Amino acid sequence: MEERRRHQRFETLNLVYYVTKNDVSELTQDMGRTLDANEKGLLIETRIPLEEGLKLRMDIALADSIIHLEGEVMHSYFTDSGMHLSGVEFSPLDDKTRTQLKEYLRKFDTTV
Repeated sequence: MEERRRHQRFETLNLVYYVTKNDVSELTQDMGRTLDANEKGLLIETRIPLEEGLKLRMDIALADSIIHLEGEVMHSYFTDSGMHLSGVEFSPLDDKTRTQLKEYLRKFDTTV
């Protein structure tokens, strides 16, 4: 299959606290972990399924800091191990958050 991503994905393993929300209220909160990430989105593993189109608020532990992100579930599927994997596309990032994320991901780039 041809790779369609414009940004390289990096394998990561970070704790994620997330809150699902709709336009009027928060729906649920739980923990998961990242499996890979780039500056446009990430793949998270969770115990409960996250439906496509669901909006998330996320706090992700990156090394010695926590960044706050929002995003939307673009795809989700169930694994043989009983976990759920969801691809999340970030909402537009502010400059500070974008810089923190890029600096963190740069540590995983073996091409530099």
